[in-house]
Amino acid sequence: MKNILIALLCCAFTTALNANPPIFKTDYKDAVKVSTALDQDLILIFTASWCGPCKNLKSDLTKYSDLFKDTTICIIDIDKDPKLAGKYGVNKVPYSIFYSKGKEIKRITGYSNMDKYRK
Repeated sequence: MKNILIALLCCAFTTALNANPPIFKTDYKDAVKVSTALDQDLILIFTASWCGPCKNLKSDLTKYSDLFKDTTICIIDIDKDPKLAGKYGVNKVPYSIFYSKGKEIKRITGYSNMDKYRK
């Protein structure tokens, strides 16, 4: 029984070590390239430096980064890249777009609790 427990603990520990922490990027093309190369989910988050809820969201993403293992998160400032924001129809910030296996799976407008950001 003791050997089985030790084996299970080792397996759980190894699995936890194999999960990749999220990768944070600010360059859109680089984020897409990394998420594709590593076969990771991708979250595009459009923000602005003057936006209070955006600052809260960025803080929560860091604080709860364990929710985003094997995910590339790209933080895009709409004032620095208005063309990209326009391409994705961003009209409010924060604005988040989630991709899995290269396909869009959901969008969130505004600041929300981390439960909505879970996979």
